[in-house]
Amino acid sequence: MAPGTPVEVWFQDEMRVGQKGTLTRVWAETGSRPSAPRSDGYQSVYLFGAVCPSRDLGCALILPRCDTAAMTLFLDELSGHVVPGAHAILVLDGAGWHTAKDLRNLKALLQKRGVPEANDGGASFIERDLAFHMAIVDISGNLALAETCRFIAGYVKETIASTMNAGLPEPDTAAHIAIVEAIASRNADRAAEAVRAFMSPMIDALARDEVEPVR
Repeated sequence: MAPGTPVEVWFQDEMRVGQKGTLTRVWAETGSRPSAPRSDGYQSVYLFGAVCPSRDLGCALILPRCDTAAMTLFLDELSGHVVPGAHAILVLDGAGWHTAKDLRNLKALLQKRGVPEANDGGASFIERDLAFHMAIVDISGNLALAETCRFIAGYVKETIASTMNAGLPEPDTAAHIAIVEAIASRNADRAAEAVRAFMSPMIDALARDEVEPVR
């Protein structure tokens, strides 16, 4: 940052706004079983906002979900409220969707993964493929799972090599991108759908017995 560059300090947070059913209580005679209607709706949105006290200015976005992708949209909106030429410092808490560092790393590993090469029997591809999938495990934050996967990494490499030699269909780049996008959305249903689409070609091939025996 060049000397003399103006600096703005912004404070950011987000909250869910909307309906969420809660416990319902009513007055009733002891021993009776009164009805107690309640709403079970869960419709809601998320309000992302930030303020700059020195400028008496704020900005906000109403978004359908709270994840890394939504945070990226808000940062794009916030950048338009910073004085041109100024440097903005954004103060926020430690929520996971406040940083896309792991996501950027995952996308970089996916690009590096590429496709199998014929000249080395797929050995370097297997290393890149394993690095990509290990990054997914690391993003989960489950240290026990990550250590377990590293412990069995050698067996995982053998399994990948066996599936390639057996002629099992390799999930294409689009299937891998769908998993990355599901992680970015932090949506469990979307992630499950992406994994099903990822595994289906291999499972279908096994069910049809279209796999060459590994020798």
